Amino acid sequence: MRKIDLFPILIGFPCTLLTTHAFGAEGESLPLWDTVMLIIVFLTLTSSAALTIAAWRQWRRGWRLVAAFPIAILVLWSGWIVGARTIDPAAHALWSFEIFGWALLNLLYMVTALTAKRAFEKADQPN
Repeated sequence: MRKIDLFPILIGFPCTLLTTHAFGAEGESLPLWDTVMLIIVFLTLTSSAALTIAAWRQWRRGWRLVAAFPIAILVLWSGWIVGARTIDPAAHALWSFEIFGWALLNLLYMVTALTAKRAFEKADQPN
């Protein structure tokens, strides 16, 4: 079975969103502050997704599904944003905050999942 590397997907998605078509009018330029904020959003996104992917690779059985859930949500949500912006460029005007929100909620979710996994493993061990 061939191992799939998700790193190019995590890098390719932000690059496609950074095109001027994703932001609106043709030839529209981004101010420096907007670019800095996008970099912060994408760094948070990739670090949050990397934590989830690392957990998915290491965990076994049902815990693997627990780790895959946020990535599935990100893929569906990103598809929804890209599809809506393709139809109407004014849709999801604050898409970067939506993605940033996913990253922060994912970090909370993963901390909870890591804590629960550890507690269940500790309870299963004989004294």
